[in-house]
Amino acid sequence: MEQATKNDDRDAARGRDYLRLMRVHQWPKNLLLFVPLIASQNLLEAGEMSKATLAFLAFSLVASGNYAVNDLFDVDADRRHPSKRRRPIASGRISPVGGLLTAALCLALGFALSAALPVGFAASLLGYLALSLSYSLIWRRLLLIDVVALGALFILRVVAGAQAIEVSVSFWLFAFSLFFFTSLALMKRCSELHNLEAAGQSGSHGRAYRVTDLPILRSLGVAAAVMSVLVVALYIDDPATAELYARPDVLWLAGPLLLYWIGRVWIKTGRGEMSEDPLVYSVRDPASWGVALLAVIVVLAAG
Repeated sequence: MEQATKNDDRDAARGRDYLRLMRVHQWPKNLLLFVPLIASQNLLEAGEMSKATLAFLAFSLVASGNYAVNDLFDVDADRRHPSKRRRPIASGRISPVGGLLTAALCLALGFALSAALPVGFAASLLGYLALSLSYSLIWRRLLLIDVVALGALFILRVVAGAQAIEVSVSFWLFAFSLFFFTSLALMKRCSELHNLEAAGQSGSHGRAYRVTDLPILRSLGVAAAVMSVLVVALYIDDPATAELYARPDVLWLAGPLLLYWIGRVWIKTGRGEMSEDPLVYSVRDPASWGVALLAVIVVLAAG
């Protein structure tokens, strides 16, 4: 009986390791695929919602496959990192062969699901995978270019969501995404450097940054975030926006909400309270959920 219990515990621990390898906790990032659904005011359309949900599952599986591949590429660097050394492959809890099989299975399932959606979604998914792999191999080692690539990966999620429901990404949504996700990418770098500084390290292995870069990176990140708020204000003031909403003036309430959230997460980053991924942090943060809920209510009230 005791042996059976130990075996069950080992199996459960192994299952958790594979979930960590797939980084299921990162899946909430892919909720960005629902942004075009909200922006197109089709949130309550059951057919469109089902397409967006299927796209979310497909994208999440492909992202998990990519994370497993990244861990295979990064195993040596991860073993020298203060926190990443605990990842399943770096710690030896999952073998490289197990990681490779997990990656192959996730990628196969993700692209199989994408076959049920418009071909544009599959193309966006393939573009995301190609950029992710090239980021792991090349771009992440280049100063600031890695930030541009990270921002592009966020934007591709929005584009994929639009392709899934066959709507176009407007100029305003693209401009907002450009500045907003660049800010989040810089926030991620700042958080990583803060953690390295706390661990007594001067820089990260395989990266182009030093802890002395923190002040300028924070400045760039906050500036990009404020630019995203300006884009929202210009969008609301656009005469074409008034034709899309019954009460467009209500949208002005989104500005203070966004400014509050941006200020809060950047302050958290400066204090060292931000996890290394701001979107994952936000999913676990009640205040961020409150802001998101209020923002959706504002959009629905304006419509």
